[in-house]
Amino acid sequence: MIHLYHVGAPDSDDPIHIFGAGRGGEALFEALLAAGYRVASFVDTEKTGAFAGLPIIPTADFVRAADRNSRILLASQHWPEAADTLAAFGFTDVRNAYPVICQRLGIPDSTWKRRWRARLLAGGIVGGLAASYGLVVAVRIAAGF
Repeated sequence: MIHLYHVGAPDSDDPIHIFGAGRGGEALFEALLAAGYRVASFVDTEKTGAFAGLPIIPTADFVRAADRNSRILLASQHWPEAADTLAAFGFTDVRNAYPVICQRLGIPDSTWKRRWRARLLAGGIVGGLAASYGLVVAVRIAAGF
């Protein structure tokens, strides 16, 4: 079971955009929906169309048109690049959900931890992301999942 933390209270006036329309995005979407959050869209660099009745918006279109204060949760293995892109366009509420999604989906720790450490060492955590695993995580897996 995925538990949601650091996302803010569910509010129909403050929708969430999920960056990543793959397995991680799907898992995050289901958890958000079950907890009463309103997801407005998926954002993806490769996929387009719709998922679960929501649009999958190409990244280039999203960064041109979206409110810079939009709540964005990263659910992509390409989260470092996504964080850099969003920061470069002035987005301020970006949170990385990928590490805990990996745990939920059974992806080995080494896959995401290696990238996470490299980003911290390079000083590349930007755009409102805190340089601490515990502060950046948008969702947390319950013990014994």
